[in-house]
Amino acid sequence: MRTSNGPISILQVDPEPQVCHGRSELKAALKRQAAQDIRLELEEPVGRGDRALVVVRQPMVDANRARKADDRNYIVVTVRGGRIVALHS
Repeated sequence: MRTSNGPISILQVDPEPQVCHGRSELKAALKRQAAQDIRLELEEPVGRGDRALVVVRQPMVDANRARKADDRNYIVVTVRGGRIVALHS
């Protein structure tokens, strides 16, 4: 799956609500995670129409979280034309 050539909307609600836009912000976030040796384990992708719910486990993430979620992140991915156009977590 590739990301859109256009803008990507990224909504994150924990620890504080924020909205990020664009490929460069997504790339920067992924680089920060890689530098911190953050590991994600894919658990349960479920698709319907142009959206998919992706459940990933990130060991020890709850230690720094406002709301505990059993070390899991729930991400809604929106796909158009075979490309990711939005991530909401």
